[in-house]
Amino acid sequence: MQVVICLANAGGGTILLGVEDRGQISGCRTYDVPELLTGVYRASEPPITVDVQEVPTPHGTVLVVNVPRTPFVHATAGGVFLRRVGKQCLPMSPADILASQSERSGLDYSALPLGQAHFADDVDPEALRLLRREIQLRSPSLGQLSDRDLLRNLRLLVGDEESCRLTVAAGLLLGKPETLLRDLPQAEVTYFRQRTETSMVLSERHYLPLPLLLQRLEELIAADNEVHSFLLGMQRIDVPTFPKSVYREAILNAVTHRNYGLPGNVVIRHFPDRLEVMSPGAFPVGVSPNNILRQVVPRNRLLADVLGRVGYVERAGYGVDMMYEQMLRLGKEPPWFIPDESSVRVVIRNGTLDEPFVAFVQRRLRTSSPPTLEQMLILGYLKRHLELDWAKAADLVQRSEEEAGEVLSTMVRDGLLDRVGVGRSALYQLAMETAEMLGVSSLGRLRTLADREARVLAYLRERGKITNQECQQVCGISPSQAFKLLARMVATGKVRAEGRKRGRLYMLPE
Repeated sequence: MQVVICLANAGGGTILLGVEDRGQISGCRTYDVPELLTGVYRASEPPITVDVQEVPTPHGTVLVVNVPRTPFVHATAGGVFLRRVGKQCLPMSPADILASQSERSGLDYSALPLGQAHFADDVDPEALRLLRREIQLRSPSLGQLSDRDLLRNLRLLVGDEESCRLTVAAGLLLGKPETLLRDLPQAEVTYFRQRTETSMVLSERHYLPLPLLLQRLEELIAADNEVHSFLLGMQRIDVPTFPKSVYREAILNAVTHRNYGLPGNVVIRHFPDRLEVMSPGAFPVGVSPNNILRQVVPRNRLLADVLGRVGYVERAGYGVDMMYEQMLRLGKEPPWFIPDESSVRVVIRNGTLDEPFVAFVQRRLRTSSPPTLEQMLILGYLKRHLELDWAKAADLVQRSEEEAGEVLSTMVRDGLLDRVGVGRSALYQLAMETAEMLGVSSLGRLRTLADREARVLAYLRERGKITNQECQQVCGISPSQAFKLLARMVATGKVRAEGRKRGRLYMLPE
């Protein structure tokens, strides 16, 4: 029964009875499904109702027990709260229970009182000074308030004047290290500088309020963050390996939107070729890597709101769009967001400096039509893949196909792209001038599908047959483009195919 409670508190899951740990089916020799359902119900508090399916196999019946995700945190009948972490069932602390319940019920955990932390005994004066400095830059009148009134205005304090307590958000922003260690051990942030996955150069563990934490992490990353420079006319363009605004936003988002109901801490891994920021807890419900530019589901709302008011993070979209835009402007690929059931990992990669792309963007920024985030995503993709359609554009910019079509049409009208075909079946490629400015070779670049098909047919009339690789060379296109071109010609009866996979040959119809 403990396994059921562990899974329910971890978000639900499936238990297979009659299957050994290594996957071997042994079957359940004796079982009573109604008794199993009743036993689970009575052994959990609040009661858990599971679904049990009987699956017959040659080696015996397997019982599939589906444990739901519920709005509650469950305990055993004896009052023990458990949660599955990895392959273990571990007890939950009172803080874990409160954080997990707030996550499930939509409560704002960051607005709850932080243990026994009080104003002003548990406030770090240097962190408060740095926070006040940021506030004064954006709201001078707010910055003139007394310490107590300032924190009251930001809703960081709860209780009356005599028992003025810090919220969790106040602790994360201003709490002394010993206060965080005592009342919020999940606030730990660990930094590793690594040469390889197994070779570590430096490691530091921190319990620091956010202003001091950011200072220290920026010092650590800046110590190994090479800056590449080049001249664009009379202007020097600096391109850091890891842009400060991007990794700072990734760190703040990890601290702000992590699930404080889970054990573990924020981990930053600094490699020569990438910077990884990992935070405990999956994405909030409704958010995924495929909609992260458009879907905002805040977690720890008070903390996120204060950081936005202070200017530490972008309030609209929480800065993910800014992270994308900054990386693209510097000729780098957008960050990767990699979730699993227990964490989210953000990967900021260092790529080869793409001077033509950076120069192109910088020139466009000086015009009356600076490139939008969607346009830079499309240009970056086309530089690598040469063509795209409506469906791929929609995935890329995380919008509907109709909205993506409007972006593509605007780029065609502005002379950035050429369109081949009409409607949803149209393909888009870089215009000749755009391709030249982005450093894309014009070798084999064909303005229409008819041009490509004409080259294939001319080659067939001369040689009699063509392979995918030969099609790539003849038309100057990628393997996937060659595959699509030849498949289209087969479908329209212009060529016929013999053989399978890599051995497939294409010939003129008999």
